[in-house]
Amino acid sequence: MRVLVLGKGELAIKICEWFNKSGDHELFSVVPVKPEPNWTESLSLWAKQNNIPLVESGHYKDLDIEEIDLAMTVFYDKIIKSNFIDKCKKIINLHNSPLPRNRGISPINWALKDGCNEHGVTIHEVTSGVDNGPIISQIKYSIYPEFEEVIDVYKKSLKYAYVLFENTISIIDLEITCIIGILPNERVKEQTLLLDICLDVDFGDSNITDDITETIDYTKIAEMATQLGISKKYKLIESFCIDLTNLFLDTFKIIQKSNITVKKPNALPKAKYAIFSMKKSRI
Repeated sequence: MRVLVLGKGELAIKICEWFNKSGDHELFSVVPVKPEPNWTESLSLWAKQNNIPLVESGHYKDLDIEEIDLAMTVFYDKIIKSNFIDKCKKIINLHNSPLPRNRGISPINWALKDGCNEHGVTIHEVTSGVDNGPIISQIKYSIYPEFEEVIDVYKKSLKYAYVLFENTISIIDLEITCIIGILPNERVKEQTLLLDICLDVDFGDSNITDDITETIDYTKIAEMATQLGISKKYKLIESFCIDLTNLFLDTFKIIQKSNITVKKPNALPKAKYAIFSMKKSRI
């Protein structure tokens, strides 16, 4: 999978490093914010040191490419237009707030100014609006406006954001192969299902120095979805989606909301997919 990263700072660099080391991804270019801020590490310098092609202007419009498998923005400073979005099979953004709250710029500043006791990080699909695309995953954590400054929450958010990224990447466009359907040939021939798994996770007062990756394991999420589909041999994608939703909420108490979409390719004439989605919140 060919990947493009757009953004700035140490978090964007860590995410680029992850993609660059991944055997399943090819980081083919980066688009840095220009001018780059001097209070954080330089994405441009990292790209040059690692021989990754760089869009020097800092504008995605100057990237000469027709199709992108995955684009990810990390604190990028430009609104992505629909003509570029259409070039991407998948384009996601990491936003430094628990969306839909605090869309746009300076979300931490606004959270502290408003006296919020909870903040978060969200990974969502990019649309032509401002931070309003479908949420893929989210982490929430406690903040303390009485004594925390913007820099304190920002440093905390970077650690939570990387945990969210590392785990979320395994459930984006998850594919599983299993027996699914009611027709005779579907009961004997495996088919591919595509899953979009969106989770709202609340860490509350969890200590960032603890190993918070053990609190929810997104690799396990993917394995559980695959195993459920294979073992149950469902007739209906609706039943699979409902059981999967309940399984996640029962297993991971930290999940507050789930939104799961199951897509079955080529199931309907003149339609790309048969689709069923389920949203559920913990009571």
